[in-house]
Amino acid sequence: MTVAETGGAAYALATYEPLARFYDLFTRHDDYPRWCALLDDLLRRHGVTGRRLLDVACGTGKSTAAFRDLGYQVSGIDLSAAMIAKARAKEANRGIAFQQGDMRSLPGPGSDHDVVLCMDDAVNNLLDETELGSALEGTARALRPGGILLFDVNTLYTYRSWYASDEVTQEPDAVFVWQGHCPPDHPAGGLARADLTVFAREGAGPLWQRFDAPHVQRHHPETVLRRALRSAGLDALGVLGMRPGTATVDETLDEERHHKAIVIARRPLTG
Repeated sequence: MTVAETGGAAYALATYEPLARFYDLFTRHDDYPRWCALLDDLLRRHGVTGRRLLDVACGTGKSTAAFRDLGYQVSGIDLSAAMIAKARAKEANRGIAFQQGDMRSLPGPGSDHDVVLCMDDAVNNLLDETELGSALEGTARALRPGGILLFDVNTLYTYRSWYASDEVTQEPDAVFVWQGHCPPDHPAGGLARADLTVFAREGAGPLWQRFDAPHVQRHHPETVLRRALRSAGLDALGVLGMRPGTATVDETLDEERHHKAIVIARRPLTG
């Protein structure tokens, strides 16, 4: 089937349902407290004073818990039932409300979140402008007037490097095999694919199981993101660039130098 026939949700579920049990291990080197503290600083710089935060595409709740520890009143939502089950089962997430749901159809009018957050390039799982628009309209509904949306997306740098390379990572009782299928000149707005295969040992015995988690994403250029924000009734406050291997954020995005774009927008106070 084509992307148009299935939509991004089917591809995202094919990735994250099998990956849920290994997600924390796969991302164990990511410093979520440091990353979330950086984003919290950006939120404060843009005038956020309220503490009610919705973490969209929250996964196993690593970012949700990090923002809870920063003093926010948090809740999380994710498309994957397996991810939500993992989030609810973690002791570190005790007291956080998690629900299963699609970012393309977030709660309707009446939501009053001060912040809607969407991390870890989940927006790149929206595979066309219609899906992107639906998700941004949903975040606008979930925000109170004056509330802030913050999300990140992968850049051309990421698709031309990591998504164009192969990598094998061995952890205790698991091996992660990453195979990128993008060309080194991956085009702006292009569809990107990489295959992640996990080989995991079951118990103490000699048997290993294989789990396939194909990654299919769309690169969203800054012009597309800004157009979609306008259509959703959100005011773009900035599209920033994050450099690979650092927690440094630059005010201007360079797609060939930054590995992530951080997008900040506001729901207007009126209208």
